[in-house]
Amino acid sequence: MHFNGGQHYIGLFDEEKSETRHAIDVNDEIYQFAEQIRRTVHYYDD
Repeated sequence: MHFNGGQHYIGLFDEEKSETRHAIDVNDEIYQFAEQIRRTVHYYDD
């Protein structure tokens, strides 16, 4: 998560460990990325 300045972002990584940032207005919005977060965890699980 990035809390720089006024805009907050969640950074999600793909299988190549490239980050994609998604703007969020409130922290609770991270729940809409739950499946992507779970996938990211599996990339680092090995």
